[in-house]
Amino acid sequence: MAIKALVIDLDGTLYEGSELAEISMANMKRVHAFLKRRGILERVPKALLKRLDNRMREGEISESVIYLSRRYRIDEKKFSDYVNNIHPRSFRIRKDKKLISLLSGLSKRYQIFLFTNAPSIWARRALKILGLNGIVKWKNVMHQESLNEHMKPDPEAYRIMLSKFRLNRREVIFMDDIEKNVATARKIGIKSFHILNKRGSRRTIYLILEKIKNNVY
Repeated sequence: MAIKALVIDLDGTLYEGSELAEISMANMKRVHAFLKRRGILERVPKALLKRLDNRMREGEISESVIYLSRRYRIDEKKFSDYVNNIHPRSFRIRKDKKLISLLSGLSKRYQIFLFTNAPSIWARRALKILGLNGIVKWKNVMHQESLNEHMKPDPEAYRIMLSKFRLNRREVIFMDDIEKNVATARKIGIKSFHILNKRGSRRTIYLILEKIKNNVY
């Protein structure tokens, strides 16, 4: 069956892991500020905050916010929106001309979708900062709120994504920087590539997109 769609993760995939670390630091500062303003910060064990900080640096920002929201009975949406409403000056993400060029060219042959655990407020902002909002239409974005609590690597998240975008799993190429997310996709029959989440990882996605461009997959 011919490939018809590219389904791509956001954090750590469309920009490098070093940039993700900066974003996570900015997010964590806002976590502390939110909890402090509500008089909750001193109730949260420091060991727990450190553990969540490490998880956020690995790209598991949404899961960390959800955990804290439920443990301390915080309004999840208000908390998530506050934590993710960070100014672009907080990090170094910039438009990547090569990435834009590759995805723009591929968009003439394939449908391009974004599949992220990030909340909509961050997904929309990141796409704009990256200069990809003209290539990845908002209707083709699967984000935290649209996953109904079934986030990657939960197999149900992939089924929701395929159903929403009306895709056959054998017609899709999936790219993600988290190995367990890629492993789940492969288990349910989606051809997948693992993007190494570290400095220089953008070269990995260049190579993969070039391979797809040349039908080498």
